[in-house]
Amino acid sequence: MSSKLWAGVDVGGYRKGFHVAIINEQRHIKVLEHCEGKSKNEVLEIFKNNPPRIIAVDSPKSFAPKGQRSRQCECDIMRRVCGIRATPDEDGIKEQERKGSSYYEWIRHGCELYDLFQKNGFKSIECFPTAAWTRWGGLRGQRSRAKWSSKILQTRIEPKDFLKVHNQDERDAIAAAIVAYQHENGGTDSFGEIIVPKG
Repeated sequence: MSSKLWAGVDVGGYRKGFHVAIINEQRHIKVLEHCEGKSKNEVLEIFKNNPPRIIAVDSPKSFAPKGQRSRQCECDIMRRVCGIRATPDEDGIKEQERKGSSYYEWIRHGCELYDLFQKNGFKSIECFPTAAWTRWGGLRGQRSRAKWSSKILQTRIEPKDFLKVHNQDERDAIAAAIVAYQHENGGTDSFGEIIVPKG
């Protein structure tokens, strides 16, 4: 694509929906939208109207291999960057669903979004904003996630854009968009499927 836009998506369950952020080359925010309860196709429309070069998605791109409780990329990030919640295999998720748990609904939602992007010719990567915040600003320690990520984000975008940001989901979507930008410009490391900024 010839556009100079990069995008990030924070994925929630089917009711919560998605938070979408699109930035330009100067890291100005062009789009920041909460797609609450909206369908994946409505998210796709946003990108058709503002086509990004890369979309970074805050959601696992795949399940763990059969019989495993986590993916190797997640184990590597835990050892080398920061903590991360593991993604079990699909049978493990189905078992939780049979027990009435809806926790993993966001992972299914994310996988559906990846499929939709692929079918429509959009390049997408998996990212993990907590790892991005850690690489950009150091470990969180005892700070609240909100204060920690807000302080770091202020060093990454323009002050007038920062005023548009109201919650953690929006911060994570913007972080994902910045990771997409850095990835195209050689500023990331790959932990299997998960893309993490170098710093």
